[in-house]
Amino acid sequence: MVRVFHSGGRYLVWQPQDIYDLRANHRIVGALIGAPNQCCKGVAAEPSPPLALSPEEVVLLAELGAVSVLECNGSAPPAEDVPTFGAAAAAAAGGSSGGGDGGGDTSGGAEAGGGGLVLPKTGFVSIARECSDWREASLPPLTAEALRERHAERRPQVRVFRALWDAGCYLSCGLKFGGDFLAYTDDPMRCHAAAVVTVLPAPPPAGRDASATRPPASPLRAVQLGCLSRMAAGARKLALLAFVPSGADGRVDFRAIDGAHRVVPFEAAALAGWDFGEWRDEARGAGAGAKRKRRGSTGVDLHLKVR
Repeated sequence: MVRVFHSGGRYLVWQPQDIYDLRANHRIVGALIGAPNQCCKGVAAEPSPPLALSPEEVVLLAELGAVSVLECNGSAPPAEDVPTFGAAAAAAAGGSSGGGDGGGDTSGGAEAGGGGLVLPKTGFVSIARECSDWREASLPPLTAEALRERHAERRPQVRVFRALWDAGCYLSCGLKFGGDFLAYTDDPMRCHAAAVVTVLPAPPPAGRDASATRPPASPLRAVQLGCLSRMAAGARKLALLAFVPSGADGRVDFRAIDGAHRVVPFEAAALAGWDFGEWRDEARGAGAGAKRKRRGSTGVDLHLKVR
């Protein structure tokens, strides 16, 4: 089983074989964050392990039972067992001066200046010195439920990630295109992203209960919708909106912004055979035909409506 270590606020995979297995068998891309490794001159440097996983990827893998997530963020040793920088400086000064008054003055100055600095917490579990079998010390595991609770604020993103992953997509971070995720129809090393996915809260269903209260504000303004559409179209990608209901049982509703800047229903499974050129030409052709029809038959009515 692949071992994922939670250290320093990140979920890290260190073994190259585990990184390959996650990508080949589970369509998990992640991000290599190690120092770039340039094997020879003239070749672009490539990042190296470890592989950092997003909370959405870790929760999905934990639910599938494909990984073992281990907690490495241990507490620092007790303060009395850790020498402060002030005490260390005083001991060094005292030893070099033969135990004169200068060492005591140095220690006192350090104490007065802030009482010394205790070593900060690290991303490693603190093991007592008297523990002889430290190599067998086990790390506490994190369950899928614990991970979901830890990242409760990311639950909408977790649900959208799972829905697109179930549809057969590869997913990566979509920040550089102004979205939450980038959805690929194949491995990102073989193709470009097909869609920029933006996660939004779904409006409550219309009914007596919803009408009794004040209607919620729209999650997106017109200018934001236009920015998403133009950003995605400029990169030859589909602008995909994922509306997540507040309940735990609701289905994620996907809507796409087509070439005619219309928000239309979209099925996540349709991304498998999606082509940007065909989608744009079909949407623009339908939009242009409808516009010509309106101008030829009801131009007066449209003019009156505008007035």
